[in-house]
Amino acid sequence: MSKIKRFQPPTLEQCEAYKAEKGYKYVDSTEFLLYYKMCGWVVGKSRKPMKCWHSAMALWESKEKKKRGISARVSKYGGEIANE
Repeated sequence: MSKIKRFQPPTLEQCEAYKAEKGYKYVDSTEFLLYYKMCGWVVGKSRKPMKCWHSAMALWESKEKKKRGISARVSKYGGEIANE
């Protein structure tokens, strides 16, 4: 029987490393962590437990770009899609 992996909230170091790996420039890792810690790591109006913080960070990056007027498309897997 395989074990189901339980969600583990990231550390600030993990967030910073992921941000650097993906080349995110607009998401603030500290703000991201504090927001989700405050909310109890739940997402959406239904307040379901978060399954993947990587996707949440990709969404934050996309939203921050929109706020600044920079167009970006994000795939459902959390990576950016280049504008052609």
